[in-house]
Amino acid sequence: MVFFGILTSLFPLFVIAGVVMLVRRSRSGSSVSGDASVSLRRLLEYCFLAVALGLVASGLDSLLSAAVEAALEGTDDVDTPSWAITSLLVGGIALWFLVRNVRRRFEESPDEQGALGWVLYQGILELVALIGFAIAVNDLLDGIIGAGDVEPQQNLVHLAVWGAVWVVHVRLGDRIVGGEPVRSTLVPFAVSINALGALVASVGGLIALCFMAVYEGITGYSSWGGTVDGIRDVASVLIVSAALWWWYWLRQAVHDRGSMLHHAYTLFVGVLGGLGALVGVSVMFLATLINWGFEIGEDPAVEYFEFLPAAAAVAVVATLVWRYHRELLPPVEGRPRNDVDRAADHLAAFVGICALLAGVFVVLFVAFHHLTPVPPGAERETTMVIIVGLPLLVVGVLVWRRFWQAIQ
Repeated sequence: MVFFGILTSLFPLFVIAGVVMLVRRSRSGSSVSGDASVSLRRLLEYCFLAVALGLVASGLDSLLSAAVEAALEGTDDVDTPSWAITSLLVGGIALWFLVRNVRRRFEESPDEQGALGWVLYQGILELVALIGFAIAVNDLLDGIIGAGDVEPQQNLVHLAVWGAVWVVHVRLGDRIVGGEPVRSTLVPFAVSINALGALVASVGGLIALCFMAVYEGITGYSSWGGTVDGIRDVASVLIVSAALWWWYWLRQAVHDRGSMLHHAYTLFVGVLGGLGALVGVSVMFLATLINWGFEIGEDPAVEYFEFLPAAAAVAVVATLVWRYHRELLPPVEGRPRNDVDRAADHLAAFVGICALLAGVFVVLFVAFHHLTPVPPGAERETTMVIIVGLPLLVVGVLVWRRFWQAIQ
């Protein structure tokens, strides 16, 4: 699953945060819990713990997969899983000693569970286990639905192993230390962003399939595959992304209102992303419609406008995303406008001004292109101003004017 693989790009954030905290602690005068050498030693210990856990999980996964394969196909067709046994044995011994040492230290000092090193370990391992678990669930659903070619027995093994690792680290993150959960607030927001992207893509695909069926029923033209096959292709991603978005956003992150992460997610991901996509598809629709006026007769209308179902689906999903996240902001009635309201209007006006400036750029480009000499035989492109520049100018002015008035 490509969308959930994006989660791995967020790991450097945890590393950077750890380095910053270590530097700050080393500059402080505290010599008890804030000692930099102790923090670094703890961080290295948790890194070894993560490596040992990875060896155990991957070895157990390979060993169980080989056992399942041997039960289904016979032992003669399966190679001896020597690597799996070795990693399980070595990683298991190291994991036992490390877990024993960490548990003893947490019993002596429970507040250490809120230290930076443990928070980084818990967050990163929860994300890694979640990626493996989500991929296994997606592949299993593909096999059940009929859209995949992976054996369901193997997926059940992956699901059980990485699901167990994920559940353990979810429970570790739910522990309360000092009145706050151990889990970093970055984790639910990171998963929410990627789950929202997968959910938007899958829902948009389903809506596009419905619009395509309507378009085919009206025009009798179809250049895409069957609707049933298309639903099968997106059904598993829809189910998994919806479950993750519900678990990490609706159950956790959405209740963190007032925090900087909540405002950043709502404004930049929801408001800016949704409105930006809506403006982009509106400009594309107008440009394609105007271009049709210059190409009448070259292609049949049903073939030329086959993009309409997909464009309409993008517009619907973008509108839903934009309006949903805009409603998460505090209501304006009964209170004065605050910085969050102004930021939302400024971001919306920014989208309009970007479209407007892009239109101005196209107009100036064509104008300077006509003022400069061209090689003999070359043609000057004048229709670009109407096809591309005019939609950008119109949509940009409308959006900018609407939200600039709200800012004023």
